[in-house]
This record gives sequence, C-alpha cells and structure tokens, in this order.
Amino acid sequence: MNRLRPAAAALLLAALLGGCATNPQQADSAPPEIGPPENTAAPLLAQAPEELQLPASFSIPLEVKLNASQLRSGIEKKDGKTIYYFAPENGGETYKVVPEKGGAQYSRLVLGHNAQGDCVVQNFYSATGRVHTEPFTAGAKECDNFAAAGSARYRRWFSYDADGNFERVILHDMMPGLVVHNYEYQAGTQTLTRIDFSQGARVTYTRQRRAARLGEGGRSEYQEGDTLRTEILDIGSTAGAETFTRVVHGESASVTAFSDGEFQYHDSATNDAPATRRTAADAERDETFAAELQDIRAAIDAAKQGIEFFQSDQPLR
Repeated sequence: MNRLRPAAAALLLAALLGGCATNPQQADSAPPEIGPPENTAAPLLAQAPEELQLPASFSIPLEVKLNASQLRSGIEKKDGKTIYYFAPENGGETYKVVPEKGGAQYSRLVLGHNAQGDCVVQNFYSATGRVHTEPFTAGAKECDNFAAAGSARYRRWFSYDADGNFERVILHDMMPGLVVHNYEYQAGTQTLTRIDFSQGARVTYTRQRRAARLGEGGRSEYQEGDTLRTEILDIGSTAGAETFTRVVHGESASVTAFSDGEFQYHDSATNDAPATRRTAADAERDETFAAELQDIRAAIDAAKQGIEFFQSDQPLR
C-alpha cells in the first residue's frame, strides 16, 4: 500500500474543517452567511489522490493463519466428521440441505463446538473439494444453515471462488489503538476504513474504495488509472458540528455541513461545471437535490454505525 500523502491529507482536512463553522449574526443585522465564504469542494479537485495507509504489519496470509489457529484452539468438543451438503434455491439466494454430495454446490465440515456451544465450521466446493471459506463460527442452532455464513457478523472472514482466488475478505480493527482500521475486499473492489479516535471529542471517519484484485499472498493489485473514491465524516469537537466530504479524485467533490442535525450548506464542484453552493432553500424546491441530501444523510448514518461499533468493540488481537 502507498502511504498517505501528508500534504494532500492536510489540505483535505483543512477544507473539511472549514466547513464546520457558521457565522451567526445579530437579529437586526444582515442575513447570516452560511459556512465559509469560499466553495470548500473546488480545492479538492486539484489535489493528488491520497491513499489510506494500513498498519505496516498488515498481512492477509498472517490473518488467515491467526483466524484458523484461534478458532481451532477454542474448540472444546471436537467433531471433524459431521458434514452438511447445500444446494442453491431461488437462483442462489437461499440454500437447502440435501442428503447427497452429488446434488450439492457446497459442503460444510463441522470442526467442533466452542465453550459457548457455537459451531466452528468450514465450507468447501462440493464437486472439487476446494476450500470455499476459512473456518468461522456459526450459532449452536445454525450448523446446518448456510445463511449463517453472513460475513457481516464476523471479525475475520475469508472466502474463495471456485478457482481458489480470494472472493471476499473482511478484517475488523486489525490493530488495537486509538486509530482503528477496517478492511474489506469483494467483487474486485477494495474498501479501507480508518476511524481516528485520538482527537478527544472529535472523531474522523475516512472510507476509501478503489478497484483492486488480490493477487498472490493477498497483495492488492490496482488497475492503471483506477479511480479512488473517498468519503470523510468529521464529527467536530463542538457539539452538533458534522461535515461530510465525498471525492471522486480528479472528477468531482462535495462538502456538506450540518449543525445539530440541521443542514447548513452543500458545496460541490466537478471538472466540467462551475462550483456551486446549495442551501436548505434549494432542498425545499429541488427534488433531485433533496434526494441527494437524503442519500448523504444515509451515508452519514452508516458511518456513525461504524463509529459506534468500534467504540464498543474489542481489538481483534
């Protein structure tokens, strides 16, 4: 992974911070100016793309080994013999248990049960015996439920396609500390999330997506000229101040500010259109912009859920 470019990161953060303030006026003075006088999105287009930096110790092969070691060492009642076979239904949306290997797409080996009674299992491609998932835990009553492989529940998740290539990888908080990292790879897209809790009351959530392929040893391989997409939620130390930034590097950028949940302004800029600022009045009369604002609020809610998860979660190691 490339390291963050400090200058670009500082400029981006400065623009982001600039969106948090408002300039209240006395009731008998001129109408208040909402936000900074200059469009805060336009400068982001000129910045070189930054790349989030993962911990130097990040290694997918290492995490695969740690995952297997920790799950297997937690088994109190060993099995290793029970096998379930699964065939797809509804176009592969759900799976049912079938009695024979020949009619199955996947098989599941029950490795055993841990102290909580949960199953420790591993999935395979039935026809070839290739590994489909690394070991994971399923609920005590979900040993034979293929839907139990919903990876959002797990701190570590590794699955492979039929040719043995990484299909999906999820790692929550790979290293303990005040700055946490979340890594996800799925369908040729890599998503990195960094949440910085080291600034006291202020929290900065940064999420970046780009096209990628996991090559040999789990190394990320990027397409030439690939597009970086970055989202940043900055929850200011001042109560109620929130700024949400979206950048498609080199193409478009927007900065949206809120105060106590109330929309303040939305600055936007693209390479082929002038920079604009929109306010609450625009949202009231423009349905398209109102829908965009609703989408931004949904993205902010999702980011806050991630922040809350990591605030209460224990480190992975």
